[in-house]
Amino acid sequence: MEAGDAAAEEDEWPPRADRARACFWLGAGELERGSYWHASRSFLEAAEKSDDAALEELARGLFHLAVAGFKGLGGDSTGKSRQLAHARRRLQPFLPRHDELDLELAELIAAVETDERTT
Repeated sequence: MEAGDAAAEEDEWPPRADRARACFWLGAGELERGSYWHASRSFLEAAEKSDDAALEELARGLFHLAVAGFKGLGGDSTGKSRQLAHARRRLQPFLPRHDELDLELAELIAAVETDERTT
């Protein structure tokens, strides 16, 4: 990163961490509504904006969860199962909830698993 880039990043508003947090919340709401494609985009953005490795891993786990729902909506039960397995593995260290972000992860997983629109 060049000196000008670092200065520009310091001047960003809202701060990068706050924008990442907003992406997590937006994605969680989209998951709850079953808008899986949009949720996946939000979690990818959260991963890109996260300066913390643990939060990036959380975002990637939630991304897999969103993709599981998307695969299920498309009738791909094998794809849904695989993505759920990836999501569970990545989210395991954060379960049942992530207090800092106020996310009920176990509930989000259950919502995708039991979505009657998916296979």
